[in-house]
Order: sequence, then C-alpha cells, then structure tokens
Amino acid sequence: MQAAGAAGREGDEASGTAFENAEEQERRTLGEAMSLWEKAGLKVRGVGQTYETAKAFEKKTGIKSVGVHGLLGRWKKKQDLLLVNDVLVVNDAAQLSERQKEWMLRATRAAKARLVLVDGEGMVEIEGGAIGLSVEALNKTAFG
Repeated sequence: MQAAGAAGREGDEASGTAFENAEEQERRTLGEAMSLWEKAGLKVRGVGQTYETAKAFEKKTGIKSVGVHGLLGRWKKKQDLLLVNDVLVVNDAAQLSERQKEWMLRATRAAKARLVLVDGEGMVEIEGGAIGLSVEALNKTAFG
C-alpha cells in the first residue's frame, strides 16, 4: 500500500499525535481521490467489515457505506450490483476473508468498476477489476 501516513508517524506517541496525523493524512488522501472520482462522474460506494464499522467509515469519510455481509447478500440476490461507473471503497480490507475478497474482485471485474482497498494508512486502487488479478496477487499488491 502507499504510505499515506508516513509523515504522521513522526509525532508524539504518548499524546496520540502520530495516530491523529496518520488518520488525517489517510482522510485527506481518500478525500482527494473521492473528489477526482466524483468529478469524473463516478459513484463512490463504501463497504466495511461490519455494519457498525461501515457506518463509522461513512461518518468519517462521507462515503455511503454498508456492511460486507449485507452487500454480498444483496449480490447473491442480483440486487445492488456494481456498474461500470462505480468505485467500491473497502475499509479495513486486510480483515476481509479470502472468499469476501474474491467476491469483491469478481464483482468489480464483471462490471469493469474500480475497487479501492483502504487499510490503515494507505489505499490501493484497482481499475476495472484488474482482469487477471487473483486474490493471492491482490493480497500481495495491497497488503505487501
């Protein structure tokens, strides 16, 4: 992942400054990307590990978000499917199971949408579902 919060780690660990700076850097980086996506006419959607984390992510970023289990359940019913102009932002992506990652990758690939993995201090954007990308390669790309 890109080291979005590298500068923020230099702060005073005891006061929590390092965490706050890294979190602010991540928000700014994601916020800048959101602005570009929206200007390009793309629809930004968020996913969190649980409903609660999705709503916390939505409050923090302004990205309308749902829990991963709810979204995957709707996909099984052929509802709320991704479209070519969608950007799916996955918060805490490293915590997803291999199966969940495979579903996300398969759905973005089928729709030729964008998949953005956010974890900790960085984010990785995968355009068009990266046609040949496997979950193993996804893990290496995103989570080093």
